[in-house]
Amino acid sequence: MEDDIDNDNKKGKKPKKRASKSVKAPSVAPTDAPPMEPDPDVDPDLDALLSAGGPDAPEEGGFLSASELVDDDQGSPEIRERVGQRLRQLRKRARLTQTELGARSGGIRAGEISRFENGERLPSVETLAKLARGLELPLRDLATLDDLPEPGAPDVEELASKLVGQQTRTLRLAIAVIEALLKSS
Repeated sequence: MEDDIDNDNKKGKKPKKRASKSVKAPSVAPTDAPPMEPDPDVDPDLDALLSAGGPDAPEEGGFLSASELVDDDQGSPEIRERVGQRLRQLRKRARLTQTELGARSGGIRAGEISRFENGERLPSVETLAKLARGLELPLRDLATLDDLPEPGAPDVEELASKLVGQQTRTLRLAIAVIEALLKSS
């Protein structure tokens, strides 16, 4: 090597310099850190949306926090399974195949969607947002873990719209019927 430098110098060439790169070691989190510290990679507004769920959110739980969804490998098997079941229900309700949902969600592969639905992996927040867009749903509808009503079941708004403009007697009768149905179930 020294001969090469000397030969280059004799020919009037400058010796070649080798660039040295400094490599920064990745920081390692201390092992005694609390397990549920806020993740700096999670947008606090997104975390609040997922945690609170908006004005019609259930009073207790029901929603994933964004910190549970930051890393694909996080989450208990139960959470992965429930997210997968919800994703499958919503996809089938939209009458989409995994391939179609993947295409509508920015190119997510059908195999990856299958792994999510089977509870093998938990989608990241970014992937969950893409899937929600592909399903044409708000993110909170995909992130909630509450059970979905049966397909074709009337919702509260539909029932309320049928009662608008009815006579007081009819409204009282409807309330009595609903209360009786709720007591019997």
